[in-house]
Amino acid sequence: MLKIAIESNKQLEIEKIGVESKIKLYASDTFKLIKEKYQKDDIFFIMGSDNFRKMPTWKNYEDLISNYNIIVIERERKKIRNENPKNIMEFIPEKLASADSTKIRKMIKNNENTQEYLNPKVYEYIKQTLTNQMRNSALLKAVQDISAELNIPANVERKKTGAELDNLLNW
Repeated sequence: MLKIAIESNKQLEIEKIGVESKIKLYASDTFKLIKEKYQKDDIFFIMGSDNFRKMPTWKNYEDLISNYNIIVIERERKKIRNENPKNIMEFIPEKLASADSTKIRKMIKNNENTQEYLNPKVYEYIKQTLTNQMRNSALLKAVQDISAELNIPANVERKKTGAELDNLLNW
C-alpha cells in the first residue's frame, strides 16, 4: 500500500531492510543499516506520533533521538514535546488531523467518500484487502460452524462404530 501511495513521487523510496531481515532487528539496528547503505543521502525516518511517544521504551532510544532525522506525523494537534532537537520535525497535516486508519477502514466499509484522505489507487487496494479479509473471516466462521455441527454425539458415535464411516469412504 505504501508503494502505491508514493509511486508518483520519485523523491520518496521505501527501504525494506527491516522487513526482509532474517534476524530480529531493533529500530536502532535498522536505522544504522539504512544510514550505512545511503551514506551520501539525507535520510528522514517518518513515524506517527503514537510510535514517537513510545520511543523512550525502545532499545538505544537516546542514539535514535540524537543521531537521526525524524519526521513525526501528529494527528492530535498537540505538540509532542516542548523543545524538540533540531533533527526532529513535527508535521501536522490538515488532512490527517481528523483521520486515522481505523476511521478510514470504517468509512470504506460503509462506502463513505474517502477522497479527502486517500488517493484512488490506495482506496482500491484497501477496499480489496478488506473484502478479502471479510471473505476469509466468513469462510473461517463457516468451517467452525460445520465443525461444531459435526462434533455432536451422534456423529462421534458413527465414527466409533465405523460402518457408516466405511460406507462414506468407499464412494
